[in-house]
Amino acid sequence: MQEAGDPGGKSVDRPHSCEVHPGVPASITCPRCGSFACSECVADSLWGDEVCAACAARGALEYPLAWDKGDEPWPLRFWKATSSIVFDARQVFPHLPPGTVLRALGYAVSVEILVALAEVIMLLLALTTRRAVIPGTLALLLSDPVLVPLRGFASATLIGLTFHGIAVLLGGKAPLRTGMRAAFYLRAFDLVWIPMQVAAFLPFAGGILTVMMNIAQVAFQGWALSMLARGRYGLKAGAAVAAGTAPIAIAILAYIVLQLGRVLLAYAPLT
Repeated sequence: MQEAGDPGGKSVDRPHSCEVHPGVPASITCPRCGSFACSECVADSLWGDEVCAACAARGALEYPLAWDKGDEPWPLRFWKATSSIVFDARQVFPHLPPGTVLRALGYAVSVEILVALAEVIMLLLALTTRRAVIPGTLALLLSDPVLVPLRGFASATLIGLTFHGIAVLLGGKAPLRTGMRAAFYLRAFDLVWIPMQVAAFLPFAGGILTVMMNIAQVAFQGWALSMLARGRYGLKAGAAVAAGTAPIAIAILAYIVLQLGRVLLAYAPLT
């Protein structure tokens, strides 16, 4: 016999009445609050969890993000987490699980290290395919392994703080760590930079592909934050869109300033 309060959301072994619909047999015991719920009061998730409708409304459904679990080897956790963030963002961000900011930061650092390695490799290839060396290329080769992760960290921190501040001003309610964790996990979309580095070698079409991928990356990040604002901060559609897009716009302006500095560094005369 399963008593109220038993975890798992399993079917009850003997008839109990639904707490919302007296007289209707309950089909599960909610693993969150221990109440009995009938089939009409059960909220199902695409990843298999079941809770009562009341707990679902309070944000009890939490996506099982592989990186947060930490019970698998790094490459497998990284692959699973990245696949979920990129291809299942519609479920991940409205149901972002609670956890530590440091765990999400570790994921962001992993992404930025891969991006930095890709940029260094592309710069080395550029040196081998051009007769003339662009002034400052050596400086970029030496600085990218440090500057790229720092750039990602600064961008994620700016987005997380800005998003949380705007969401709270618009009436949202969630701890700061929610916005920061989302911002660090959104660094997954920085992996787009790797194919963009390859596309840069294509004449004319490379520039078009780079612009298109940049636009897609920005749009996806704003969309993901908007879903976070609705699912975890409780904002309505219009306010959620505002909270999701504003920090991305601010980060873009900061990035443009940073890139101008990189161009000046690359073409500065060697001394």
